[in-house]
Amino acid sequence: MHVANKNYCEVVVYTNQGIHKQTVLFDKEFVDKLVVKCTAFCLDHIVPEVIEQKFGR
Repeated sequence: MHVANKNYCEVVVYTNQGIHKQTVLFDKEFVDKLVVKCTAFCLDHIVPEVIEQKFGR
């Protein structure tokens, strides 16, 4: 939703016993915290691995 700039999405689950549809609302506060954590993870773990593979130690 954040990337697509949408305020909600519909999640549909189909089983042998029927279909369930749930509306999920965008939670800006949650996403803002998640972006900070994901950015920190990438900078702390992903970027060093990519640099090490490219240039070695």
